[in-house]
Amino acid sequence: MNANEVMHAIESPEFAARVNVASDFQTFLREASEQEAVSSLRRELASDDIRRRLCDRICQLARQQIDLRYENPNDTALTLYLWLLSLKEPQRAKRAAAVVVAHARQCWWATKVAYRLLHDTDGS
Repeated sequence: MNANEVMHAIESPEFAARVNVASDFQTFLREASEQEAVSSLRRELASDDIRRRLCDRICQLARQQIDLRYENPNDTALTLYLWLLSLKEPQRAKRAAAVVVAHARQCWWATKVAYRLLHDTDGS
């Protein structure tokens, strides 16, 4: 699968249903990491172009209009994208995290990851 196909899979409701069974963040990450799409995207992030595209996609998803009566359908994808980007390029991930905090509504995991990235003081 190429990066576009992988992101399409991660953004699907079926993918979110598989990984959202977690009750804590470590379980969420463990479950997500076992998914082929996440492994594929992680490999693709060796490319600066893919990291840039992923950051752009985070910003697009964060700014999408959603029905505020419900959970943000992009929460899972935003969370995984921020986490994966932070593993390869922490400063770019922090910039994307700021967009998530400012614009993404009705998120649970993505907001938690974004705040962690923004409050990381280890210099990364």
